[in-house]
Amino acid sequence: KKMDSLARRSLFGLRFVDSSDPALVAAEILDHSQDTWRDVGTAPVVVTPNVDQLILLKRHPKSRAAELVNRAHYVLPDGQPIVLAGRLLGRPLSGRLTGSDLTACMWTQLAASGRSCQVIASNPTVADQLRNDHPSALVFVAPMLDAAKPAEIAAYAAQCIAATEADRPEFVFVTLGFPQREILVQEILEQWPDHCPPTLLAVGASFDMHYGLRRRAPVWVQKASLEWFYRFLQEPRRLFARYFLRGPSFFKIVWDEWRHPAPVSNHANREIVGRRNDEGSGVVSGVRSGIVAGP
Repeated sequence: KKMDSLARRSLFGLRFVDSSDPALVAAEILDHSQDTWRDVGTAPVVVTPNVDQLILLKRHPKSRAAELVNRAHYVLPDGQPIVLAGRLLGRPLSGRLTGSDLTACMWTQLAASGRSCQVIASNPTVADQLRNDHPSALVFVAPMLDAAKPAEIAAYAAQCIAATEADRPEFVFVTLGFPQREILVQEILEQWPDHCPPTLLAVGASFDMHYGLRRRAPVWVQKASLEWFYRFLQEPRRLFARYFLRGPSFFKIVWDEWRHPAPVSNHANREIVGRRNDEGSGVVSGVRSGIVAGP
């Protein structure tokens, strides 16, 4: 069943949305109501893998995060090296699609129209800004979640769902770091009480950038594929391992893709929404860990 008019490009085992216009992608997502997801093989999920996340997904192909990304209906190439690799491999993408650009387009329209949505925010400052823009939105500040403790994340997902019982949202934004956000989205989908879940967007620090709490690289830096270096200069201690220890392994991933293109996972055709999961209860706490730290 065709859900949208967006083109797709298979690359690294994923079906990336092939567009250079975040406003067009936002319009497509906003156009679909919850009941249109019935009997669709993919999940109503937006993910935005960058190079570091792609590396970690390849290293941990059976992780909960990889399971979700393989099933997501909207996979956006949020990394200029992914776009450049597509050109080298003869499968060019139209351009980079960032979660921050998509979020800005969607949130502006959602706030203006008052459509129902929930945001699981990473900090109180972002939460206050969101409530000011969209007073009827349900906004939470998430506790610190530990990717190595799935029962705790499952319990928090149950709390998020219970809070929406009176007014089920059309859209849920999860703005935590990777892979916590993907695990939480997976749990919300599996625990959702019927077969009409909301569209869930795993968009990391997009709202921090939208409200100017984090600086984005200038456009010319982005076009020169140097945004990674701009970010490294801002947070060298946190990002050193990402860019200089893990980052070079992306060349091997591209080489392997050139020699033997990865098939698109058949997980995309499996139904994951509406399955009940009653494990876990109580308040979630802990520190972040797992296959990667940070958004």
